[in-house]
Amino acid sequence: MEHRRAAAAGDPLAAAVARALAAPLGASLAQAIPMPAVTVVVVDGRACDQVARALPPLLEALERARIGRGRSLLIAADTAPHTGVPLDALEARRRLGAAAPGLPLIVPDREPRPRFRAGTLPDGTPLEFDDELREAEALLLVGPSREVQPGIPSPDPALLVPGLLGREAWAALLARRGVRGARDGAFEAALRAARAAVPVDFVLAWEDRGVETMAVAGPPEALAGVLRGGSGLAHRPGEAAPDS
Repeated sequence: MEHRRAAAAGDPLAAAVARALAAPLGASLAQAIPMPAVTVVVVDGRACDQVARALPPLLEALERARIGRGRSLLIAADTAPHTGVPLDALEARRRLGAAAPGLPLIVPDREPRPRFRAGTLPDGTPLEFDDELREAEALLLVGPSREVQPGIPSPDPALLVPGLLGREAWAALLARRGVRGARDGAFEAALRAARAAVPVDFVLAWEDRGVETMAVAGPPEALAGVLRGGSGLAHRPGEAAPDS
């Protein structure tokens, strides 16, 4: 563990993640997940380099919260299916596997994965997510803070929507977006339904501004004022939010 702390100290992103996990907003990992649980950690598969650097301090924090690797699963989500460029599954497996040895890892490839029905959109369209989420007793979202689609910031909810959402529901949700990407009431209602179908317990997000790297951690409701819908973090954790 000492060598991992030393590595984190030399990496600004890992150090920022460690600080965020040591001083989370709203609740700590142990408070958000009060008993050992089958924990699924969903990470941004399009940012494997950054995620790999954030994983060591996160795994240490999970161990301190009594969530061992034997009860954890790592899933790389494709946050950009709309681009038509496949996720580099081999690179994701290499980078994430090296950062989290011994932790079960699932990286989606071109073959369809089994899914389960977690709910429906307001019009009745089935909300089908990756089947691995069916057994999750706790769910964490991990990745850089950014916007992957208009009105869909990452990591929450983009790692699940569209990251692990079935194609039919994703297409139905996008159909409600409105003209020229503007959000409307139907889109917002559909997105809320998709987010509510698979509740998230904890979010870890960061932004590298070049001069400094900032990170935040906590339950999603506690981060609502810090995570910005457009791109990056709205303000430094602990600061008052800027006037809107």
